[in-house]
Amino acid sequence: MKKDPATYLFAILLTAALFLPGVGWGQYVVNFEGPGETKGSYASGTVNLSRLDGDLTEVLIGTLDADWKNGERSARLRGYGTSSMTMLENKSNGLGTISFQYRRYGTDGQVDWKVEYSIDNGISWAHIGSDFIAPASDVVQTFSETVNIPGNVRIRIKRATESGTTNQRLNIDDILISDFNTISF
Repeated sequence: MKKDPATYLFAILLTAALFLPGVGWGQYVVNFEGPGETKGSYASGTVNLSRLDGDLTEVLIGTLDADWKNGERSARLRGYGTSSMTMLENKSNGLGTISFQYRRYGTDGQVDWKVEYSIDNGISWAHIGSDFIAPASDVVQTFSETVNIPGNVRIRIKRATESGTTNQRLNIDDILISDFNTISF
């Protein structure tokens, strides 16, 4: 059976898109399950998360029954005004989409959170999407926003209102940051 030349062209373009660097389907995943991805206190500290260092301030890696997690561990953000998870190293190949799952810790009341990105090594930060608050239930939520910027990028997740010292904890797991998408349809 003879194939149409357009079929061959489509197959070549699809193969190139999947295997050439910088095309747009790479991703950085943090699921808190890797070796060394542990932190047992809320004190500020650096943890290597899937090859890149991050500062976890008022954040620990939770393993308790009250921690919602997809696997054995997830991040537990304390809910203080200073609570934040901040990448200390750049992810290359830009930022296409960021997504993660979240739920309240145990039965804690909840506070507002925001996601930001930086393209200047963490000097300045830009807001991604809208602030979010976990519902007062055990229903897992998904944060997902498309940014689509090229270059080196860092992400942070932090309290939107930078005040408070009451435990209003939140679990986050399965962070996915895709590369900048250079192909548009």
